[in-house]
Amino acid sequence: MIPLLCLGAALLYLAASSTFIHHREAPYISFGLIAIHAGSPIHLSSVHAAGNLFWIGKDTVSYCPAIDGLECPGGNHTTFITVSGSQYLRLNTMVPGGQSVYVLPDGTLGSTPAHCDFSPEGSRFEGFNAIAPDSPYNPGSLTFDGADFLACPTNGTSGPYQVFVNTDGISDSDVPCSLWECISFVGATFRNTNDSASAWQYQ
Repeated sequence: MIPLLCLGAALLYLAASSTFIHHREAPYISFGLIAIHAGSPIHLSSVHAAGNLFWIGKDTVSYCPAIDGLECPGGNHTTFITVSGSQYLRLNTMVPGGQSVYVLPDGTLGSTPAHCDFSPEGSRFEGFNAIAPDSPYNPGSLTFDGADFLACPTNGTSGPYQVFVNTDGISDSDVPCSLWECISFVGATFRNTNDSASAWQYQ
């Protein structure tokens, strides 16, 4: 559950102004993420944000407020942003305060709600290593503490697949299936054709 403090902050942001400006540090890397595991059902599938988690086989879920003069991004795909050389990762949004990406001890890959830095106990924000794609034909990569990712089916042995970091010590009790049913994959970064935000906020 999102704390009431977060909901209150959201209302204050909306009441404060009808114009919002998203500031970025430079140089920054803006990218989408696809799964690489040749011969698997997830090969070349995009990673999407929904419910403050990350998925393969589930549509991106986003929101944009109805504010006069606000031009909403498409919101139908998920992209990320990081400052070059940083170990922190954020979703590529317009919402004030942004949305940070974290990893739980059980490997869950999650994101903070809009307007709020709330995250579950044990969340780690530092440890991401994003290598920018050189071109549309030469993708980069994303890892966390040197580890790649798992796509774990949530409907028997089929998708949608929840995305986890393949951390040391992850077990059957940490995933929505058995670990042997999860598919390991390399996270490949691909260039965001438009460096501007892809959504007002993800939810």
